[in-house]
Amino acid sequence: MYRCPIKLLLAIGFGMFLGVLSANSIPVMLGALIDGLAVNEAEVGVLGTVELLAVALAALAAAPLAGKVSNRRLAVFGCLLAITAQFLSAAVDSLYLLTGLRFIAGAGLGLAYAAAAMAAAATANPDRVLGYSVTAGLLAMVVLLPGLVSVVAAVGYKGGYVALGVLVILLVPVMGWLDRGKTRQAHPGTAPALPRRSLCGLLLCIALFNIGSGAIWSFSERVGVQAGLTAEEAGFIIATSALSGVVGALFAGWLGDKWGRRRPVILALVLAGSGYILLGEAANNAGYIAGIHIYMGTYMFLFPLMIGAGAVMDAGGRAATLAAGTISLTFALGPACGGYVATWFSYAVIGWFSCVLCLLAALAFMLVRPADGYRLNTSG
Repeated sequence: MYRCPIKLLLAIGFGMFLGVLSANSIPVMLGALIDGLAVNEAEVGVLGTVELLAVALAALAAAPLAGKVSNRRLAVFGCLLAITAQFLSAAVDSLYLLTGLRFIAGAGLGLAYAAAAMAAAATANPDRVLGYSVTAGLLAMVVLLPGLVSVVAAVGYKGGYVALGVLVILLVPVMGWLDRGKTRQAHPGTAPALPRRSLCGLLLCIALFNIGSGAIWSFSERVGVQAGLTAEEAGFIIATSALSGVVGALFAGWLGDKWGRRRPVILALVLAGSGYILLGEAANNAGYIAGIHIYMGTYMFLFPLMIGAGAVMDAGGRAATLAAGTISLTFALGPACGGYVATWFSYAVIGWFSCVLCLLAALAFMLVRPADGYRLNTSG
């Protein structure tokens, strides 16, 4: 049985964690920006979209580098870029300057994210490696996000950006482990063509799911406030929901491809959509807590499976990096979509909007042919 070196497992996990750091901190940071800069949901929604878009564009731009550059060097360079932008973000009061700095921070995190995806794709069992690696990152989130909530509550968004910069500094040494361990070798010679239908189905599924997820998640803290919680209480619930994410990611790691990929993914998408409605419609603590935990559990179950679906299509890491970049790219559209829906309608309508996109994503995943995930890696 293949065993991934623990240092490589942790490096992949924390690289993935850096890739979703912006997405997971956005509910807390957007609420603080609304209060600190006196702006509305639509304006901060665009700011969130810019940051997440930068994560995606950097990850997609790194895809052609798969197998050509050191994953370790790529990740460390991205971290240094992000650290610089995080600290500069704490020094400005202008929404326009902040937008540019958040783009730079997102780009740096996106490079670390891409390096982790490439490293995972090259392992012998990417599905399980990703599931267990994401679990490691989520355990860090359980510890760290409540601290971010407390910092933001005490000193506002500027303190939050300083805290995020310090966090990235602490993870730079871990990124140095990304080149450890034995890997699968990509097909020699010219890279084989990727399975077009399956890849298109996967990327369409990822796009629909993440636009919906980003829309409801970005304003989940505001939904909690509307349901009667304080901003700090809502932020704490969001942070501790990472425990449900740990369960989802661990289940994905254990499951691997035991039950195939189509059935688990489709069932999880349907459950996720139901949870989004529950979250958007939350009128009390119980409904809000249930919606948040369903969101995190299903998202972190689907996250490694979707990147893993790309990873098994190509040992070189091209499809996995495309999948990872598409996750960030389309999640980046969520805050802007959610912000405009909230401005024109309500938070409850965001929940229904997100649910419909989840159901469409389930239909799109039907295009992914199970055999395509293995044909490329066993040929030659």
